[in-house]
Amino acid sequence: MVSPYQYLLQVRIGKAQELLLATNRPLADIAAEVGFEEYSHFLATFRKIVGMSPSHYRKNNSLYQ
Repeated sequence: MVSPYQYLLQVRIGKAQELLLATNRPLADIAAEVGFEEYSHFLATFRKIVGMSPSHYRKNNSLYQ
């Protein structure tokens, strides 16, 4: 079972993944939009859930390279 907090993190990171692929907006803007006050927390959480950094994810999966 997933805790409410873990579920929220997964939803936020899922939205961040969508934005990373659909836009070329700066990572810090995306982090703020999906609800992370601390950019470093966004980076660490993204890496933990997705298995790579947001910039690596965008580079390998996006049209915006």
